[in-house]
Amino acid sequence: MPILTRGIQNSTIEILRLNRIQCTFSVGAELRIEDVRFLKYTNLKEIYLSSNRIEQIENGAPFFFPQSLEKASVADNLFTFGLYIFEVISLQNLKWLNMSLQQMPHSPVEVVENILHFCVNKRRNIISDMEVYPSNETIKHAQEMFKAMSTYNFTIPVPPNLEIIYAREMMLRYVIPKLEFSQNTVKELYMQGNTFYRWAGPIIGNQIQTLAESTRNNISLLKEQTNISLNLLNNPLRCDCKTLDFLQWMVKERKLGKIRFPHFRDYACTKSSSDRKVLKFTNIDIQIEELIKQCSSYTTLFFIIASLIILFLAVLSAGLIYRVRWKLRYFYYMTKSRYHGYKAVRGDDQSNLKYDAFVSYAGEDRQFVLKMISKLEGEKNIRLCIHHRDFVPGYDIAENIITAVNKSKKTIIILSPNYIKSSWCMYELHIAKMEEIYSREKENVLFLVFYEAVPADKIPLKIMDVINQKSYTEFPNDEYGNTVFWNRLGEALM
Repeated sequence: MPILTRGIQNSTIEILRLNRIQCTFSVGAELRIEDVRFLKYTNLKEIYLSSNRIEQIENGAPFFFPQSLEKASVADNLFTFGLYIFEVISLQNLKWLNMSLQQMPHSPVEVVENILHFCVNKRRNIISDMEVYPSNETIKHAQEMFKAMSTYNFTIPVPPNLEIIYAREMMLRYVIPKLEFSQNTVKELYMQGNTFYRWAGPIIGNQIQTLAESTRNNISLLKEQTNISLNLLNNPLRCDCKTLDFLQWMVKERKLGKIRFPHFRDYACTKSSSDRKVLKFTNIDIQIEELIKQCSSYTTLFFIIASLIILFLAVLSAGLIYRVRWKLRYFYYMTKSRYHGYKAVRGDDQSNLKYDAFVSYAGEDRQFVLKMISKLEGEKNIRLCIHHRDFVPGYDIAENIITAVNKSKKTIIILSPNYIKSSWCMYELHIAKMEEIYSREKENVLFLVFYEAVPADKIPLKIMDVINQKSYTEFPNDEYGNTVFWNRLGEALM
């Protein structure tokens, strides 16, 4: 390790992972000054020394870790009591410390699965898959540090910027020593999987605002095995909707008598960090009742506002969908049509067009369309797409319409009172407009023919927009005028 740390001095490395560099089943190791003395010339922010069977850290070694260090993990080792504990405070910028899983048993199979280089004593080359449990002597060794701590009255200083401490499954079965938290920023402390029965240092006078639900549940489970005393005096407890469950839990457990809260009536809380009004626990029951009413009104108000927001978004979404409904239909059927080989027509590329015009008309005007067939197809050889003749049986009407529009150079609208009343006719008009905008690069595709007069107040706005933007022709319905009409219509389509 000294060679490795010497090699990274003055480098830009920020994260150093040295997990399991010690053989899993070797004897305990000591982290010495010569192992880490070159680290002070680095800018490390994170260091990981987990699973290395470290029992001791040489006095003075913590002072050689760089001040830039923010995260450190020494989990899954064999730490015993030593003066190094008091030197950890030198790591002024340490924010995250993981010292969990001390004295964890290791199965040989686990080692094979999790490391690349497997170390094994040659004289014991047969490995069996077995459960490994610590002996009584091992457990005694694991408790040596904390048992020694409980013998003396001292306080372990904690680095001032430390925010998170992991001390899970350390087999702590003795007294936890005093930890000096009052001058630092510790926010989270995880000590699951331990069986200590007393914390030597009080947790009064800290910055505790509430206890998490999981913590309360664990304390409630412990009360069945032993009497518990929890002193939260001089902590800035919070009395608001978020901590209501915590306040109710304290009152309930205190009345049951299994959990003692020393000086409970001297506790105090505030409604917010900016509120300087301090509420004493002498009237905590009244405070809780007021909070229940207040939070209930907040909950009702929240659901009302949330419902209004959801309703507004639903109406807005429905309005937007309604506004672009024709566009959505068009793109939906366009996508289906592409599976049948349709390609959008661009510019003068009309090689894949089958018809010169698609005729959009109401069924009541069929006689006029039959006459159109004889005049345009019979006399002028213009190819027309007529829905009662050319639509493919078995396909959706909507799909037949969009295919007809796609395969035709023009779409002729035979406008009449019957046309306006027909929903399918209006659908054909909208699809033709979508085709003109999105597939033909705004080429003039629509051609309007006024077959019968329609009162202006009966014409829908969508059709009125087309009339205002497009040129149109009227069917004169007289012998001379009809001849001119068919000639002009034929010229427009050729």
